[in-house]
Amino acid sequence: MSQAATIAAHPRLLAATWHPATDLSAHLRRFGALPYRRAPRLLITDLRAAGLTGRGGAAFPVHRKLEAVASAPGRPIVVGNGAEGEPASSKDKTLLQAAPHLVLDGLQLAAQAVDAISAVLSQGGSAGSNPVGATSEVPGQGPDLR
Repeated sequence: MSQAATIAAHPRLLAATWHPATDLSAHLRRFGALPYRRAPRLLITDLRAAGLTGRGGAAFPVHRKLEAVASAPGRPIVVGNGAEGEPASSKDKTLLQAAPHLVLDGLQLAAQAVDAISAVLSQGGSAGSNPVGATSEVPGQGPDLR
C-alpha cells in the first residue's frame, strides 16, 4: 500500500503532520469517533499485525505491553508518558502541542484494550505547566474509558 493510500485509510496515523486539530470540536469533525469502540481487544490483534513499536529508543512492540497488562489480574491504570525523559529531545512536548487529542485518543484506546479503570497522562515539567491544554471528555458523555 502506498503512503498516500495508508494515510487515506488511517487518517489518524500521521495526522499531526498535516493541519492538526488542536480543539476537541475540530478533532471530532476531522476524525470522528474512536475505532474499536465495540471490540477493544481487537486493537491488540491489529497492533501485533501492524508491528507497531513504542516511540522510545528500545522500540518495544506495543502489542506485547498491552497483552501483558490485559492478561494480568485486576484492572490496571494506564499511564501515558509525555514527560520528555530523553536528553535534548522535545518530541513529547511537540506532539502534545501539535496533536493533543490524538495523544488522548491513543491513551483512551490503550485503556479500553486492557479494561483499565482509568488513564493518566504524565507531562512532567513544573507545577501548572500543561502543554496539552485539552480534554478527552466528549460533551454529554464524559471520559468513558470502558
